[in-house]
Amino acid sequence: MKLKNLTVAMLLLVLLFALGGCAKKRTPYIGENGNWWVGDTDLGVAAQGPQGEAGPAGEKGPQGLRGETGAQGEQGLQGPAGEQGAVGPQGPEGERGPVGASGLTPFVGENGNWWIGDTDTGIFVGAYSEPSSDGLSFSLETYGGKAGAIVTSYRGTDTDVVIPSCFCTAPVIGVEATAFADNKKITSVRLSANTVYLGEGAFEGCENLTQIDFSGAPITEIPARTFKNTALRFTSIPEGVKSIGTDAFLGVMNTIVCIPSSVARVETAFSSDALLVIAASAAPSWLNGVAGGEGKARYVLDVDAASTVYDKESGACLSYEDGAYVLLKLTTDAEGVLRLPAFYEDVPIRRILSGAVECAATVTDLVIGEGITRLEPNAIRVSHALRSVYLPASLTEVAAAGEPIASQYLLCGAQSAPSGFVASEIFTGVAEGLPYISGDYLYALHAEEVTLLRYIGDPYVSILCVPEAMEGKPVSTLKSGFFSGYHTNEIYVPASVKRIERHAFAFLKDTASFEAFSSTVLHFAVIDPALVSYDPEMLAIHPEDMTVKYIYFNGIKNDEFLK
Repeated sequence: MKLKNLTVAMLLLVLLFALGGCAKKRTPYIGENGNWWVGDTDLGVAAQGPQGEAGPAGEKGPQGLRGETGAQGEQGLQGPAGEQGAVGPQGPEGERGPVGASGLTPFVGENGNWWIGDTDTGIFVGAYSEPSSDGLSFSLETYGGKAGAIVTSYRGTDTDVVIPSCFCTAPVIGVEATAFADNKKITSVRLSANTVYLGEGAFEGCENLTQIDFSGAPITEIPARTFKNTALRFTSIPEGVKSIGTDAFLGVMNTIVCIPSSVARVETAFSSDALLVIAASAAPSWLNGVAGGEGKARYVLDVDAASTVYDKESGACLSYEDGAYVLLKLTTDAEGVLRLPAFYEDVPIRRILSGAVECAATVTDLVIGEGITRLEPNAIRVSHALRSVYLPASLTEVAAAGEPIASQYLLCGAQSAPSGFVASEIFTGVAEGLPYISGDYLYALHAEEVTLLRYIGDPYVSILCVPEAMEGKPVSTLKSGFFSGYHTNEIYVPASVKRIERHAFAFLKDTASFEAFSSTVLHFAVIDPALVSYDPEMLAIHPEDMTVKYIYFNGIKNDEFLK
């Protein structure tokens, strides 16, 4: 049917074209309704034929290149925010709910750990403070049911080591065995207040370690070799320590160890010059093995560590009793003049215990401080004769049964010398009050002037120039024995000196080289001999006839005076 219609249409078109040759020529066109039109006539024939069946799809061609992205347009303006509405009224509070059941409050148990109910958390409470020294190494461990950090080694540069109370929030509870062993640099260590134990030999061989501060550490044992071969001067072991291990203080010379009453066992060796300050009123059972015998340490009983102090500057270990101090031991390496302290923090020292002072071979002169009243037997032990000993006027008791103290010259502040001293020359009433030492001189300081008691410098000085003033005050007096026993060629006396006492410059005949100094020249700065209080005996220089051989006043030889 479709084919028939198409044929008819084609015939009509041929006819029209044929007719167009005789009539006015008109071109067919497709009208708005999709039919063929000629002029104003709708032929009623659709210009498009019926759609045929779709053929098979062809292969997809390659994708074309992507075009450039167009420019982004401008953002539009944001409109203004609307006003916030008013806050509405608060609703009524609801009813309070019922109180819940009471929980378990953590508490500190007897072992120092946190407990919850009947459960030990294993976390040590401790005490926390800073700072600490760099160079410390730690490990996390458990000791005695307490978890915390342990110092394992030290590689720092601080000589005064401070161990912290905590490391990474864990309490520092101990020091591992040999952690500081053989460190030659450290001089002091302050433990953590959380330290509950020290390992064996923790500080062994620290030969310059002179001070250990336990900081209230709750330790119960000083293990074997803990402080072996150190230089500890004063150690106050904490209350609560029950035992001191083998050789814990072996090789520590001239040391003082305060031992609390809690200590029940001591398995250690102390040097013979050590002092054990024991809190117990009666001798403990362990004492015979370590102290009190030949070659063993000295000890004192019934002395509380809380009343015992150590003055690092003077080296004096003191115990407080009845408003004053007692000198228990003096640790010093003094050379030349050894001066015993008279006060500690303005409190007087009254008594010196037996064996408290050892005069080394390097000590030449001894000065006992003003205020000391009593010396116990052998309180001061000397291995050689001293050049001079000064006794204060306050010293009134020297216990019998002790070895006498030997010296060449004994200078007494009082008008008489107490027993217990042996001297070639004894000078009494030398000077009352506290003697002072400055350079080569022992002197007494008065309100307006200075008295020179003793020259303590080089005994073979070639020229002696007596100082004109000390501490801003004129030197006015040279006491008896001031230069006795010394050897010099010339002595210069300043104009400030107005009094020279008997034998102030006496050379003794039994001295080894007195003949070489029998022609000593004495120079006075003053012009007139009448300005100086003296007589020939007061200026005795020659060892045989006790007279001056050559004397000058202001550079002029005075032969008249020598007649």
